[in-house]
Amino acid sequence: MSNFLSRWLVQRRLAHVPKITVDVTRNYYMTFTAPNPDVKVVIRNEAGTPVGRACYAVSPLNDRVYVYEVEILGAHRRQGYGTALLLFLAQTYDLPITVVKELYSACSFWRFARGLGSAGIKMTQQLSVSDMASEAERWAHLQPDARKLEHTLLHRVIAGNQSWREAKSYGLKG
Repeated sequence: MSNFLSRWLVQRRLAHVPKITVDVTRNYYMTFTAPNPDVKVVIRNEAGTPVGRACYAVSPLNDRVYVYEVEILGAHRRQGYGTALLLFLAQTYDLPITVVKELYSACSFWRFARGLGSAGIKMTQQLSVSDMASEAERWAHLQPDARKLEHTLLHRVIAGNQSWREAKSYGLKG
């Protein structure tokens, strides 16, 4: 009975979530989820007015979305825009959402968000900043081996296919 009631409450609340659009900017430079970019979005309401911003990234294993930041402007808080963003992420990527460094001021929002499973929003436990290095080890096997890259570049220099200056620009020592 309580499961039915909680689903009903979630559906009732989601019925009033505002429509949003997002302006997307991708950053590929030195990201936690390299080679995948950090995605920064400006969240706009139906009228096109900016109501907040967010930053997230998809893991290189394509198994979750890391949410680094969700900030809704003061005048637009508690109107469903944060929930609308989570629905956008769930519908766009169909992956579990992992919050990185959940701020104390947003605890009630994330607690509510974890109850949205019946709406298709899958949440994982939050990830603290100190957990990020061990999290990145999950996809370390996807990163090119630096020694292998160095050996390939050295071979190209010896074969005359690449100048020494070009090889050094890739980080080849020597």
